[in-house]
Amino acid sequence: MPAAISSGLKERIVKWYNVDGLTMKDISRTAECSIGLVSNVLCNHCQFGQFNDSYSRRTGHPSYLSEEDLTYLRAITTANPSLFLDEMQHKLTAVRDIHVSVATISRALVALNLSCKLVTKAAGERDEQLRNLWEMMMAEYPDPDVFVALDESAVDDKTGQRRYGWSPAGQPCVWRMTFL
Repeated sequence: MPAAISSGLKERIVKWYNVDGLTMKDISRTAECSIGLVSNVLCNHCQFGQFNDSYSRRTGHPSYLSEEDLTYLRAITTANPSLFLDEMQHKLTAVRDIHVSVATISRALVALNLSCKLVTKAAGERDEQLRNLWEMMMAEYPDPDVFVALDESAVDDKTGQRRYGWSPAGQPCVWRMTFL
């Protein structure tokens, strides 16, 4: 299911159509959405005076996961983004005493706007203040020929490290870890 668009964007769609006189095609390009969505927003505004169909209701079975469970899922994926779905299932059972399927957890992650992507690893040993101090000290030397650099990048042992993780859609999945 695609992500719901905000009511602010729906208001802008109506303004672009009624006030600015843009066509549905121009609005769909500007808002980066489909022409059908623009048409539905305009029809709902014309018929009901609001942006959503007041007669539509949510169908299906209510979710087994409460808001606290979803908050817990978001917290454990933030702390360890490379958890597998079955590991999340075990953590939910152990900590929250909730027994749900892996498919339910997958749907909950989509509802939380989290997506699975390649993990970008950042060094856990890196200290930003110490690095900034070092950069200021090195700025005193204007001649780059006085430096000798040693490359130890081939020392990183990536065996057993997970390649995929969870992070909010549109953001990279960065995991701070100790490099071996």
